[in-house]
Amino acid sequence: MNALCPSFADTDIIVPLKGHLQETGFPILDVADVVEAFMAILDGEGTGEAWFVVPGRESAPFAFRGVPGPR
Repeated sequence: MNALCPSFADTDIIVPLKGHLQETGFPILDVADVVEAFMAILDGEGTGEAWFVVPGRESAPFAFRGVPGPR
């Protein structure tokens, strides 16, 4: 199982916030960017990953530092 963790994407769910986000200059993702990351997850072979999707960066799994692994 993997997780897809996008920032605010231009969908109906942000309609109540969209004006405020735009006024403050907060970047809003294009839905195509989220779909592209989703397709990368499907094409990959990783499991247990949490992928970030943020404007201006290529999507990839989070690299958590110092997380203990299984014993």
